[in-house]
Amino acid sequence: MAKRTLGLLLTIVFTFSLIGCGAQSKETVEEPVEANVTEDVDEIIKEEPVSEENTQANVEEEVPEIEPNVDLDADMSNPRITIVKHSCENKDGNRTRFSGEYPEITLSNEMSTKYPKLKDMIDSKNDEWKKEVDDSFSDVLSQIEEASDDDKDYFYNMNHDIYASVDRTDGVLFTISTYNEAFTGGAHPSHWYENFNIDPNSGEIVKLSDVINDKDKFVKLLIDKLDEQKISYDFADEIDNRLKDKIDKDSFTWSITGDGLLISFSDYEITSYADGDPEILIDGDDLARVVKPQYIMTNSQDMSKIVKEKELSTEKIKK
Repeated sequence: MAKRTLGLLLTIVFTFSLIGCGAQSKETVEEPVEANVTEDVDEIIKEEPVSEENTQANVEEEVPEIEPNVDLDADMSNPRITIVKHSCENKDGNRTRFSGEYPEITLSNEMSTKYPKLKDMIDSKNDEWKKEVDDSFSDVLSQIEEASDDDKDYFYNMNHDIYASVDRTDGVLFTISTYNEAFTGGAHPSHWYENFNIDPNSGEIVKLSDVINDKDKFVKLLIDKLDEQKISYDFADEIDNRLKDKIDKDSFTWSITGDGLLISFSDYEITSYADGDPEILIDGDDLARVVKPQYIMTNSQDMSKIVKEKELSTEKIKK
């Protein structure tokens, strides 16, 4: 009897122990799991990496506003500039005494309406180029008239050719680059570059001094570039002042495109005729250091889609 009573008591105690363990397990699982999930979520929220989209959004917010004089339609695909090539020649029988070529730049009606002062400036340049070739021919005729009969045979195959290209067109600059080649007597032909950087809104010529932000920095950089290319320039001890003087007199030939700032030197400008025509390109970080940001092009223009060329038949000119 005592054994049966003892067994019954052990069974009751064991049963309550199991019930207690079950309750304990439920509390132990539920509470910590909820706490751990909350803590993990908090950590995920705090440590969530910045997404590419968020980064892009932040970058876009920091981009400065576009300057109001920038033409956002500068890369329209329809040609809106035409360069007409005029050529002329004078012959003595079958022998050519003089030949010449000069450009005429015309704008589309849309561009002419949008930039009337630019059109006026370009029209004046067209007249100047024609006059230069006409004057060269007149000079040759004058030399022939003054020459003796024995020297008249010397005056053949004289020429003055002017080649033009449009290197940039937007709301900041309209750039015309010209290359002149002339022989009207002397030891050898002459070659020279001349560029016209025009503000399309005002029709005025933009000077290099308007574009660079520090004359001293620009001149030092230019000399460094000349030395890098091993270009032997004249007046080495005075080159610094001579280049600064060219800035003051606006006698540099320059253009700014998507490639950078190009400086072109003509015969005898800083070196001898035998050394050719040096060119210096300033780009990248150097460009950003010396040129005001509103003149720097961030994208190149496909000028073949903007400019078309047309060649006319040769005009016969007489004395």
